[in-house]
Amino acid sequence: MKVAYIIFISLISSLLSWGEEVKTMIPEVIKEIPRKHKGFTQGLFILEGKLYESTGLYGKSKVRRIDLATQKLELSKDLPANIFAEGLTPLADGRMVQITWQAKTGIVYDRENINISSIFQYETEGWGIASAGEQLVMSDGSDKLTFLDSKSFEVLRVQSVTKNGKPVEKLNELEWVGDHLYANVWMSDEIVKIAPKTGKVVASIDCSALLRQRPRNQDAVLNGIAYDSQTQSFYLTGKLWPAFFQVRFVEKLEN
Repeated sequence: MKVAYIIFISLISSLLSWGEEVKTMIPEVIKEIPRKHKGFTQGLFILEGKLYESTGLYGKSKVRRIDLATQKLELSKDLPANIFAEGLTPLADGRMVQITWQAKTGIVYDRENINISSIFQYETEGWGIASAGEQLVMSDGSDKLTFLDSKSFEVLRVQSVTKNGKPVEKLNELEWVGDHLYANVWMSDEIVKIAPKTGKVVASIDCSALLRQRPRNQDAVLNGIAYDSQTQSFYLTGKLWPAFFQVRFVEKLEN
């Protein structure tokens, strides 16, 4: 009976995922920009011509604002040595939220001066975070996305992410653009494009051709997605990478 039940559930899962089309895409490079301020990139966003970055590692975590055109470092704040910083995203009220890996603490800053305005707690590990109006969405390294109220930070729902009916784990840095969520898959060159209401992956973006000469550090993986609404393009980078790549995502043509 138990075996039959497992087979039945497997068949139902297959039927539900049948017909899903997962497009294969690649980043079309518009411009490669050498990074003047390297870091262990954990979170990234662009707003009004400014690049905001959260960098990780114990004793090296910080949040900073960089002018996108000149790469001038405008502001930088170091975090305590016992904090490992992770994702970063703006709020609609002029503030921004940075999350931490295992401290289960979110830090809210005033974007203008990067002064801390408040903190809040959550129950999972913190990996990536993105904002979409009245909601925030967090990843924790699993296949789960946690949706939060952007004012109270209370949990609204938890959504599993699947590709062709199978869980997509190691979801990391996040960026919400339009009706879709983009997520780095940790320790890979893949970005997945997700339909947030269903958790289904609608496109897989192969970024393996972006950086041929990788830093020797094995942790120096692709991680950093920022959308620039002014140019309607994405900026991608990785932990300790020497460059940003301004790109557009296009369908991969079969040979």
